[in-house]
Amino acid sequence: MSVTRETERESRWLTVGEVARHLRVSRDTVERWIHNGNLRAVNVGSRSTLVSRRRCWRVSVESLEAFLEGRVSPMPLPPSPKVRLGSQTDVIEFIK
Repeated sequence: MSVTRETERESRWLTVGEVARHLRVSRDTVERWIHNGNLRAVNVGSRSTLVSRRRCWRVSVESLEAFLEGRVSPMPLPPSPKVRLGSQTDVIEFIK
């Protein structure tokens, strides 16, 4: 197997940390998606340290793409209504 093929094959799997950084969410969020069955992943073993006991999950790029495809909103969201604030006395009268 050539070096480029091996590199391509290895790069198709992402760690939980890589997925979290890519999506800008926490590792706990990615692991919750995995445990809930929303994001498919492979358990490649477990590591044990004094600080934490986390399983070593790997997520394929294909699984991540399928997960993201399922989370895309079907249509654009309507624009949010513009709120016009009145004067301070209007707010005080409303509160009374």
